[in-house]
Amino acid sequence: MYTLITGTTSGIGKEFAELFAKKGYNLVTVAMNEEKLKEQKQTLESKYNISVKYIVKDLSIEESYSEIYNEVKVSNIEIDILINNAGFATYGNYIDVEWQKQKNLAMVNMMAVMQLSYMFGKDMAKRKSGRIMNIASIASFEPGPFMTMYYASKAFVRSFSEGLHEELKDQGVIVTAICPGPTKTKFEERASMKKSYMFKKMKVDTAKEVAEKSYKAMMKNKAVYVVGFHNKLIAFATRFGSLKLNRKVAKKINIGTAK
Repeated sequence: MYTLITGTTSGIGKEFAELFAKKGYNLVTVAMNEEKLKEQKQTLESKYNISVKYIVKDLSIEESYSEIYNEVKVSNIEIDILINNAGFATYGNYIDVEWQKQKNLAMVNMMAVMQLSYMFGKDMAKRKSGRIMNIASIASFEPGPFMTMYYASKAFVRSFSEGLHEELKDQGVIVTAICPGPTKTKFEERASMKKSYMFKKMKVDTAKEVAEKSYKAMMKNKAVYVVGFHNKLIAFATRFGSLKLNRKVAKKINIGTAK
């Protein structure tokens, strides 16, 4: 059995690769850093006696999605589980952030999820078997000023996954949206979130905790899973706050003025 995971060289994706390898799955790993992918392949193959195929791709480039699919097909690999994990955030006033970064975010966080789910989902539906896990966020439950594109992209991922779950479950394919909260990775560094209270004031989970809980939720056929009781409370609370209140609270957290 093969699991394809995007963004496997760090953070939650790296923990997913370790977890699935430990459970005996062969892997297709996708990331931009070939050196890290090669090192990961050698480590996991020797440690768990599995097969790892790595693919070097930049998911901000649209052609990369079909190239990944074609490379998998040429290798005669059948993907049983697809994990759309790769993603990143931009931080700051939307109109002040470089447009190319905003576009790249949309490509990685949304377009890659859409097209990889489309191509591999078709194969799964034909076989009447398969699973797709898409990494959303508790950010998907509200708008997020100063991280506007990230919050919006994760809202898309959650909504997209829920719709796809209902469409495909009768064809034997389970789609699960995972909604972690702040997680100890290099995410905040890459997003330049020096002022945000998201990682200073909120409970931060480890990437390993997120991966393990997400795996269990997927295997239980969950459509949506919020990781951690503390994050469940936050997601639940957004149902009772007004739209105005929710976006103002998110703004305070993101710019570092929350009490």
